[in-house]
Amino acid sequence: GWLSLPPITVASHYPLGLLRAWGYLHFDSRALIYPAPAQEHSLPIALPEGAGSGGDLGRGSDDFAQLRPYQPGDSLRHINWKAFAREQGLVVKQFGAAKLPQLWLAWESTSGRDTEQRLSQLTRWVIDAQASGVDYGLLMPLQRIAPARGEAHCRHCLETLALYGLEASRG
Repeated sequence: GWLSLPPITVASHYPLGLLRAWGYLHFDSRALIYPAPAQEHSLPIALPEGAGSGGDLGRGSDDFAQLRPYQPGDSLRHINWKAFAREQGLVVKQFGAAKLPQLWLAWESTSGRDTEQRLSQLTRWVIDAQASGVDYGLLMPLQRIAPARGEAHCRHCLETLALYGLEASRG
């Protein structure tokens, strides 16, 4: 949640410590404190998006996906020259990379007994998912954050966890 900066006392004992002057500084600042991450909780199993679909057809360059008719502008490296030599026309090899797995970090999947333990476990999962490089989303009781990755997404998920329950307690 939010932590406000407490007042700071500024004091001086100049000269020779005979006199003391002091004053208080009040700052209108606050910091968002994330939940403390749990010690060790393995991530839930990530399933590939559209499991069994066989790749994303043409957006990657890892595995052969299919043949399709030639279109002007296609790379000459991808033309199937053997098919052309057999007089089967110009066809292009299309490649696709396997889709990266998506990971859903769900409130219901946590093993904690109280709210703080659940938030702590979800915080650990967000940090670990960010480090592993997979797309991950967050499923909270009243909020859903779509799978993505990157520093901004990680910060958004951690802020959501830090602010969990604050809006309900204010209303």
